Amino acid sequence: MGKILVERRYLEEIRYGYAINHGKEGSCYFLEDDNVVAKLFHIYFNWRKIYFSEEKSLYISFPIDTLIDSCCGQIAGYTMNYMPGEKFMPLDYPSGLRPNLLLSDLKQAYQTLKLEIQKFPNINMVDLCLDNILFDYEKKKFNLIDTSRWYPEENVVNENLENLNWQLMFA
Repeated sequence: MGKILVERRYLEEIRYGYAINHGKEGSCYFLEDDNVVAKLFHIYFNWRKIYFSEEKSLYISFPIDTLIDSCCGQIAGYTMNYMPGEKFMPLDYPSGLRPNLLLSDLKQAYQTLKLEIQKFPNINMVDLCLDNILFDYEKKKFNLIDTSRWYPEENVVNENLENLNWQLMFA
């Protein structure tokens, strides 16, 4: 739970590992422990900050350690707990949902996530989009991933919930 100075050789070892997914900002890889993921950024920016490594949640994959490139001192990525699930709009299902999902399970998962988001009223959950909202069909719960662009801001819980509602409405 802190900043870890890493050599580029180690970052390359991660990149040659098991890739989970990639996006505009970076790519995610499993580490040796399958419950921990490293997100490595494509481009380093000197203004980038990673917040909330002290926060814990069963539904939100907050950062654990920030990985600092030893050559340049820039943030190369961060680690986080692996959160299982599928994007809420997989191409395999025209409605975005598996046909066997019960509406009561979906409603309960939403209520649970809503309560979880309310626990963090001073976190602006930027990039809370369908790509970063996963549904775990086995445990019937939502998981939020990719928190690297989230930042501190007072009293934004209503905006976060409104954004969540809009995103889920599209699904």
